[in-house]
Order: sequence, then structure tokens, then C-alpha cells
Amino acid sequence: ENIDCCNNLGNLYLLQGAYEQAVTYFQKALHLKPDFLKAHRNLGLLYQNKGDYEQAKYHFETILAQDPEDSFIHKDLGILLAKQNLFSQAMPYFEKAIQLDPHHAETYMNLGNITRYMGQRDKAYTFFKKALSLQPILWGAYTWYLHALLFDPNLSAEEIFRNYCIWGKHVLKYLSPKPSQVVYSNTPDPQRPLKIGYVSRDLFDQAT
Repeated sequence: ENIDCCNNLGNLYLLQGAYEQAVTYFQKALHLKPDFLKAHRNLGLLYQNKGDYEQAKYHFETILAQDPEDSFIHKDLGILLAKQNLFSQAMPYFEKAIQLDPHHAETYMNLGNITRYMGQRDKAYTFFKKALSLQPILWGAYTWYLHALLFDPNLSAEEIFRNYCIWGKHVLKYLSPKPSQVVYSNTPDPQRPLKIGYVSRDLFDQAT
């Protein structure tokens, strides 16, 4: 059996949501080559998505022991800990990932998220801004960046609105077909059909 074939088959099953078959092929790859890091990472991500954090940690730490200069595995371990709300433990992993790869925008975004959860809004704002300087169209970072602007006492309402408009223009570029604007009259007619709008339950925790 070929190691890469086993790993690729595992990825195919993973994309189809067939986790048991994916695990089988990733483990076959590791049986053929116990230090095959791609299979360890795939298993780590699979177990993380399933909520089996101990198994995920085992595979990530196996990679870290063999390749401590891999910035992605530091990021993965940081995300794993953050998913368990272990933010202070996650922080050193993200910081190490940035030390190894200072141009990885998503790592700055992750740091922004955990500092936001820790109540450090100023730090979060700085991290989101850095992420966007590296990758201007990073959806998650821009959303939380806009949210952070709402709490900046040095910004006027006009400046905040201008930032929202800039983001809106970015979003429109990637929407197909282009959304059409519909304007409804607001006549005070008691017989008019009621129109109901949906507001996300996380309204106060998202940029809307």
C-alpha cells in the first residue's frame, strides 16, 4: 500500500463526512510510516472537529515533537486550546506561530479572538488590524475589527460608518449575482401586511 494514497483516500472520505473511513485510512498511513506528519495532522484536525480534544492533542503534540519549527502546528494547538476556552494557555502557541511566520494573517486573527474573549479589546483591535494589513479580505478578521471599532472612544460615528461602507464594497465584489436594493414604503396603514425581519441572536457580539 502507498502512504500518500492512504492519506489522500482519508482526505476524500473526510470531505464526504465519512469520518470512520477517514480515520481508517489515516491510521493505515501511520501503520506504514509512524512518523508521517500529514496523517497525524489530518487525524488531529478530524478529532478536533469531532470534539475529541485529547486525541487531537496527541496527534498535534506528536508533530510538535518532531518538527518544533512548524508554525502551523503551533497555530493548531492554539486553536485546540481556545476551543476549550483555555485562552491563556493558547496565547503562547499563537505567539510562537507568529514568531515562526510573522506574515500569517489568520494567526493574528486568532490572537484577536482570544484577547477579545479575555476582555482585552485594545489588543484585539490591534491584532485584527494587523491581520487585515496582511490579508485585506479576511472575513472573520474584518467582522471583529468592525465590532471593535464600536468600542473605540476616539472614533466618531461618521468614521465608524465609513469603515462599514468600505467593508460593504469589499463584500459586494464577491457576491454573485449582485444583490438588488428594495425600498419599501412605510405607510401607516393598519391593513398593510406585516413584514418581519430576522435579527441574529448574537447581535451584540457581531458587527451588523
